[in-house]
Amino acid sequence: MEACLAVEREQEKVVKKLKAVSGSATEKLQQVLHQIQALKELLTAAAPDAKVSEAQREAVRQCLYSIKEAAQAASNEHKDMHATISKLGKAIDKNFSADISAMNVDGAFSGQPCLELNRVICEHLFRQGKMEVGETLMKEAELELDQSYLGQFTELNLVLEALRSRNVEPALE
Repeated sequence: MEACLAVEREQEKVVKKLKAVSGSATEKLQQVLHQIQALKELLTAAAPDAKVSEAQREAVRQCLYSIKEAAQAASNEHKDMHATISKLGKAIDKNFSADISAMNVDGAFSGQPCLELNRVICEHLFRQGKMEVGETLMKEAELELDQSYLGQFTELNLVLEALRSRNVEPALE
């Protein structure tokens, strides 16, 4: 349980950082967008055949500087975000084992437990209307189920199919 809590704490840090970065980036982009729109208005207000004035050049320089500054800030925030996400990955690696070799235990499902598991899976398949798949599993698992028992599943599936077609007759019989 402690492992889950440790990972959850790191995940909360990632979410918090992501929200902060998102808000900051949106605000900076809005500022740059307003500055570009103001520059556009300044440049379109001048006569089409007029030379570019020193004030216009300075406005373009300021706008370019702001764009570069915003891009650099976004790059730095991305690096910080990457570091935070990396810590989350390290917390997952530290707290959870990737070793699944214990899952491959010979004989874990042999004998009676194996037969019971296969029987339960077959019954599930029959309930889902997958009679052919269930019968194939029965043959491969060498299970024997009573034909009257299988007939109940067939009847159940016929009733369900009729109900899906809005025919209640088989259900009432």
